[in-house]
Amino acid sequence: MLEKAASHGETAGVLDKLGLAQTLAGRFAAGRDSLARASSLNPRNPDILSNLALAEALVGHGERAIELASQVVRSGAEQHHTRCAVVTLVLAGQPDSAREIGNLNLTRRDVDDLLNRAAAIRTMSTPEARGQALERLIG
Repeated sequence: MLEKAASHGETAGVLDKLGLAQTLAGRFAAGRDSLARASSLNPRNPDILSNLALAEALVGHGERAIELASQVVRSGAEQHHTRCAVVTLVLAGQPDSAREIGNLNLTRRDVDDLLNRAAAIRTMSTPEARGQALERLIG
């Protein structure tokens, strides 16, 4: 349904939703492409940037994922953006940086939980399993 809506007129909001849905379905490259298009239409939207950072990490573009997650956090991220940045950094292989960012506005217990769950996602063997686990984590 989102793919159909995007084909009738690409808006940043539709592309963001489409890209996140694709990512959570394990279609990481397609999700990243949709989210990159959304970001080109609305380059400062923290929701789009957070979702794009996750997708970049999942396709193996760790440096880009770290750059985007850091950009979101530096912009005065809300708590859910910080949570997303923590997960992104773990998926990109930067758990120490993830803890540091998480400690900015999350409880230690929340940070520990995110680190553990994101580390488990990173080790899952199939894109579908990683996408489903990510969906449970970020809701």
